[in-house]
Amino acid sequence: MKESTNIFIPRDTAALSMGSDEVAIKIKETAEKSNISISIIRNGTWGMSWLEPLVEIEIKGERIAYGPVTTADVESLFNADFLNGGSHSLKLGKTTEIPFLKNQQRWTFRKCGLINHDIR
Repeated sequence: MKESTNIFIPRDTAALSMGSDEVAIKIKETAEKSNISISIIRNGTWGMSWLEPLVEIEIKGERIAYGPVTTADVESLFNADFLNGGSHSLKLGKTTEIPFLKNQQRWTFRKCGLINHDIR
């Protein structure tokens, strides 16, 4: 049996205001309906509000970013095999290679986007 795929969806104020909770619910429902094993991890934003909700898929230890994702995009993302890094118009590539992030040296906020926000 294949391990579950880690999906990172921000749960901070910026992402929530852009619909990240609704996107997380839609992704969960779509995966369950297709009997696909996923783990949704709620993290903080990377600071790119214009790309929220930014959904990241962990593949072989690297995150592939898609964004901004709406509930209307979820079905087409699954159809494009985004859980395996499939091509889609919202695919941004490796999160760390997004130009906004790539050239930054983060000191104070170096854990932004990486910290798990689940408080259950």
